[in-house]
Amino acid sequence: MSDATMSTEDTASAGDVETLRAELKKLREDFAKVGETLKDVARNRGAEAADRIRSTAERGWTEARSTAQNVLEEMEERPLATGMAVFVAGMLVGLMLGGRR
Repeated sequence: MSDATMSTEDTASAGDVETLRAELKKLREDFAKVGETLKDVARNRGAEAADRIRSTAERGWTEARSTAQNVLEEMEERPLATGMAVFVAGMLVGLMLGGRR
């Protein structure tokens, strides 16, 4: 082979290596962007899940407060019936836990 042919091949190889390096650099940048995008998606999903949990908990507390308020109002409106219900419940619990002697 002549020196001119080897020089042309070396130049072509050097050009290919530089092209390959540039493509690898671009590929690394693309993977970094994909990684950041995945992090953002995961963060957003976590935030959405937290919002759903918070919303469900707030609804639950609201319903519990409403039910407790309704029970208190019922107790105030019917104190005798409430007293009788508590007495009967106490007797039943006592019978279940007391057993026979």
